[in-house]
Amino acid sequence: MDVSRQTRHIYTTQTNSKYHDRVELLHTSPVQSKSIDRRILNPELQRVARRTSPNRSPSPDPTFYSSPSPYTSTLIEGRIAPPSSSPLVHPRTSVHRSPASEPNRTSQPRIILTRNGQVQKITPEKVSHVADINVAHTSNATQCVEAVTPGSEVVTPGSGDVDEEELEDVDSALGKIPKPRGEVSRPGRGGYNLRVELKWSTDRFDKVKAYIDKLVQAHLDCTEPLTRQLASKVEEVRSMAVKKFRFLDDYRDHWAVDDFIRCHLKYRKQALQKISLRDEAVSARKEVKEVRQRLAQAEKEARRQGQ
Repeated sequence: MDVSRQTRHIYTTQTNSKYHDRVELLHTSPVQSKSIDRRILNPELQRVARRTSPNRSPSPDPTFYSSPSPYTSTLIEGRIAPPSSSPLVHPRTSVHRSPASEPNRTSQPRIILTRNGQVQKITPEKVSHVADINVAHTSNATQCVEAVTPGSEVVTPGSGDVDEEELEDVDSALGKIPKPRGEVSRPGRGGYNLRVELKWSTDRFDKVKAYIDKLVQAHLDCTEPLTRQLASKVEEVRSMAVKKFRFLDDYRDHWAVDDFIRCHLKYRKQALQKISLRDEAVSARKEVKEVRQRLAQAEKEARRQGQ
């Protein structure tokens, strides 16, 4: 490929919106062709403004292009460097390759035609120094962008509620059985049936229930729900139940024992309410009977006095 064809290709690529607005040439032979672009021969010519398309993305910060950068379309060993297939990104956040990873270039000085039409001559030492500065600045900017992103939330370790899935994973690792969703003894209203969920045999279920019911009767107040019981008393009932039936320790937070206690307290409370209502009804009937007897006795005495 002769010099004229190289020059025309460089000019067409540098006018593309995907590349920087300057041309970098190696120091070539003084052989020139008539078809070389006039703008390269005469740098003093003003650049013709390009027509902008409505679909074109806005240009980045123009102050960034004021400093020369070695990462442009260049001529390497007589060939034009292939353009990158990745989409155009902002130069401040783009990751540049280190000059050490690039192939060794010629030690001859390079001639760069800048955006304002000035010709600049740069040695390889100056280019490597500028590249190191750009790489350091870009790496710091990238770290800042990754550290704090607009709209992101900073999450500290231990903040927020514990996820149920994480608890289930821990329970599965420890062999613990998680508690079902909903409330016990309410299968038709989003709850569950304790006998169905435990999947025990009838004999085992009845034995455990009878033993826990005795503990509740002896250590807890059956007129109050589980939430109003003394914590020390409830823990005592739990420890005694787990000591009697070791398999009750396989349930997370002893929810099976708590459900037995809750069901018995609820049942006993309802039973006591019924008993109290029955006693009140009996006493009321007795009082009514006594009142009627007094009235009848008073009527008899009134009749005797009237005779």
